Amino acid sequence: MHAVRISDLLQPDLTDVNRRPARAPLVPHPRAATARAGRASPWRQPLAGVWKCLRVARPDDAPDGWMAVDADDAEWSDITVPGCWTRQGVGDLPHYTNVQMPWDLEAPQTPEPNPTGLYRTEFVAPGDADDRQIVVHLGGAESVAVVWCNGEFVGMGKDSRLPSEFDLSPHVLAGDNVLAVMVIRYSDATWIEDQDHWWHAGLHRSVHLEARASTRIDDLSFVADFDAESGAGRVDLTARVVGASAGTRVRATVESADREVVAAIEETAVPRFDSATPLDRTISVYTFEGPVVAASVVVADVAPWSAESPTRYRVLTELLDDDGAVLEAHATWIGFRRVEIRGRRLLVNGRPIVVHGVNRHDHHPDTGKTQTLRDLKADLVTMKRHNINAVRTAHYPNDHRLLDLCDELGLYVVDEANVESHGRLRSLSQDERYHHAIVDRVRRMVLRDRSHPCVIGWSLGNESGHGPCHDAAAAWVR
Repeated sequence: MHAVRISDLLQPDLTDVNRRPARAPLVPHPRAATARAGRASPWRQPLAGVWKCLRVARPDDAPDGWMAVDADDAEWSDITVPGCWTRQGVGDLPHYTNVQMPWDLEAPQTPEPNPTGLYRTEFVAPGDADDRQIVVHLGGAESVAVVWCNGEFVGMGKDSRLPSEFDLSPHVLAGDNVLAVMVIRYSDATWIEDQDHWWHAGLHRSVHLEARASTRIDDLSFVADFDAESGAGRVDLTARVVGASAGTRVRATVESADREVVAAIEETAVPRFDSATPLDRTISVYTFEGPVVAASVVVADVAPWSAESPTRYRVLTELLDDDGAVLEAHATWIGFRRVEIRGRRLLVNGRPIVVHGVNRHDHHPDTGKTQTLRDLKADLVTMKRHNINAVRTAHYPNDHRLLDLCDELGLYVVDEANVESHGRLRSLSQDERYHHAIVDRVRRMVLRDRSHPCVIGWSLGNESGHGPCHDAAAAWVR
């Protein structure tokens, strides 16, 4: 059943195996009306609840065949997902460090023993799953997650504070299925997750399944610019489509919060690689940028977004098939605003702002790194009541729902990558074994969060010196 040796995965230049590309947190719906209403998607299945869990002292102590369909987990502990196992009585506790690493080793070595959680749950593929890709979404796993489905190895992902998604389709059966996840508390990645906070472990953010269509919008982003002189706004839409055939199109409608339509992006064909003739092939090789729709619309008069006046608009984006039927729809909140630095002053919508901000961790006194939507909102409401207008996501991307709330309530955000090598402040940013991991964490953060009006700046990490990895990451962001 072990298709891969765990020890082979714990090396810093290997950040994932078979992980799906990073993207915005999309929720597909059959129609624009259900997307607008925010109803549950028939293609989304939460896996929150009670799982079976066995904590072992190290990865190699996992029982043979523990991930198999017929493995006996009757004597295992019950554990709540999402949740930190360090707050659920499995015999491994949280600890707090600042600069000092919690072991006397050198990067990328990991301690011995190394607490490891073996998770198991059963699922039936989401409804209407025929001819769809069944993807599992792990919102956050500290510090590395290794995934099996029905006993078959699926993939691995590092980065405790961003999602890892894996395609289960080749392994999913009709009826009951078994999802097994090994979460290893410490890894090579821990050396660049050395933040000043309470350290926990486990599947601490949401887990769900999604049945994604063979033809779909695989990623979607927006830039909503605002011209203070004219009062006009401009929406630039970028949609990456997979499985498109001739005639597949994307259209979008921009509407106010009370559903008044203010602009529309007309149907735009998904580009295709033209190979009809040798000349077409030659031209396409140089010009084809992939099946990506890039479209824009100008809105003559909009209310801009700011922390003081967080006016939002909703964009309904639809993917149409060759006959014009809607394949899927997405709803995205945007805010028109322009962020710039002019004359050493930070401007939002042409006006200088004063940032009265705080650092923020995902933290709860009872549940550790796991917070409900109510918890997240309570944090931000308390900040607003104390005249705080900005948040730095110290020192990693926070739960993505926090940014939705900052958009809604009105707080500026400096979004910080999950990069901190405080215990080896300067050396790891100069260590080429960690170069890809650091750049990848910045890139994946931006891909997740780039459409939020609340984000006014990106941070490449915290207390990790300065090296070529930071220059490369900044170049990618720009």
